[in-house]
Amino acid sequence: RQLNSNPIGADDLLITGAGEVAIRQELTLVALGKRPADRSLRVGRLLDVHTRTWLTDQEIVFKGRRIAWVGPAGAYTGEVAERVHEPDLSAVPGFGEVHKHIESSHLTPEYEAALVIPRGNTWTCEASHEFSNVDGAHNLEFWKMARRAGSPLKIFPQPGSAVPPTAWEWGGGYYDGPAQAGFMADSVMVTGLDEVMDWPAVWNPDNASHERLWGMIGATLAGRGVVEGHASGITSVGEVSAFAAAGLASDHEVVSADEAWTKLSHGLFVEIRIYTMTEIVKGLLERGLADWSQIALTTDDRSASNTLKDGGMDHNVRTAIAAGRALEIAIQCVTINPARHMRLTPYVGSIAPGRYGDVVLLSDVQNLRIEKVWADGEPAS
Repeated sequence: RQLNSNPIGADDLLITGAGEVAIRQELTLVALGKRPADRSLRVGRLLDVHTRTWLTDQEIVFKGRRIAWVGPAGAYTGEVAERVHEPDLSAVPGFGEVHKHIESSHLTPEYEAALVIPRGNTWTCEASHEFSNVDGAHNLEFWKMARRAGSPLKIFPQPGSAVPPTAWEWGGGYYDGPAQAGFMADSVMVTGLDEVMDWPAVWNPDNASHERLWGMIGATLAGRGVVEGHASGITSVGEVSAFAAAGLASDHEVVSADEAWTKLSHGLFVEIRIYTMTEIVKGLLERGLADWSQIALTTDDRSASNTLKDGGMDHNVRTAIAAGRALEIAIQCVTINPARHMRLTPYVGSIAPGRYGDVVLLSDVQNLRIEKVWADGEPAS
């Protein structure tokens, strides 16, 4: 796939502070109609995930890889070089993975992009500990390579806490506080620390990994990153309280609605995997859960063959809908909810100005039939 031809597009692959200034200065003038836009996409309907509202006959205006303006068709006052009209299609934001091991697909990032983008997935928080235990210090650079070369899939790396998994193992990587501080400083795209899974090492000062793990947690918090959790088997109120008190922000190991409720009520962000999704969604609905903003649907591990057979994030959304969750909320659980949790809302999670131009076009909304996908402000599938 060729790079976006717009001048600001070539500099908008890896997010940087200085780059954001130049890009957003340009977007501001395009939004005001003072500079020309590259293209626009007019759709029959658009889901605003911020208000959970369907808007009719909407236009999305792009500059480079980003969205500059969104509003009623015909209301944009600026010049547009190319216009696309899809009156029979409905637009929802590009789907995002809050927690995924791309390494489990056994694909390199560019082939992962080819696999998941047609299924609506345009951004991923990559949880890489197996590969980190082999590749060590080169891991972060590996996940940036495909994007730097023009891949439309946005990968937000999360260095793994389990590198090594315990104090008694050794591989190709060793991550500690200084290493994590370096990762956080290296790139805006590093969202935090991936799944802290050695819980005994967190709570027990006598554990040989205690100091290393708390060094990584401290460096993540100092960098205003997110400390992801892995709370398998932690279900009692006391342990869940301790887990949350440690600053571990989430859990993707939840296996029942009761466990999900306990963790939600103690401030944890719950990431529901496909294995127990139907049971958990039904159970939370029966309990009358009204606010689903602390929930995301996630993949974690999925082979390429299973993705080809069942789907990616689209399969998760359909499963949640089949369990009784309203489509609009299920969409929020793979767009704005994970983006908020990972503090990525300036870039992904909604069809809104300043965000990357990632749009999933549906021909059948209720059945989530994906007709086309745009990524980085242009058609990608």
